[in-house]
Amino acid sequence: MEGWEMIQKIGDVSASYRYSPGFILKADQTVTIWAADAGVAAAPPTDLIWENQNSWGTGTDVTVVLKNSQGEDVAQRSTVFKTTVQAGEEENTEE
Repeated sequence: MEGWEMIQKIGDVSASYRYSPGFILKADQTVTIWAADAGVAAAPPTDLIWENQNSWGTGTDVTVVLKNSQGEDVAQRSTVFKTTVQAGEEENTEE
């Protein structure tokens, strides 16, 4: 996966993780990319550490894209948090 990149975008802020040279993901193998502050030790090829990212973060609009070495999108995951207020109900707010 040399040259492959994972890009995380939360709102208008993005961060990227580049796979190290020589990293190979075999068929049916999975890999977990842990944030630096996760308290997990690197154990390649199954557990990698995102050194410059302390947390995966949170937000109401999160997208993660995997790009191959040619910059083409290979996979994408988006999570959008929505709040719905029923007609006649008031949204609860803290003061």
